[in-house]
Amino acid sequence: MLSDERDLERLKHALRFGAQALSSDSLAGERSVVFPSSYSPRVARVAMPGVLNTVQRGVLSLLLDVAGPLRGWL
Repeated sequence: MLSDERDLERLKHALRFGAQALSSDSLAGERSVVFPSSYSPRVARVAMPGVLNTVQRGVLSLLLDVAGPLRGWL
């Protein structure tokens, strides 16, 4: 992956494009907060196949979904 220098340039361009799109005023009503994230070792462990990880991902995704509407109330 990214063995060709052009791949890295395309990846950088895509990330900038996505950040600009998410930050645009026209999407202000569709998103709450734009923030950077990283793929930490902990996230990588949860992403591995397995029953426990599947349950963890389900619970974590539910918490993320619920947190959005509650953020303004908090």
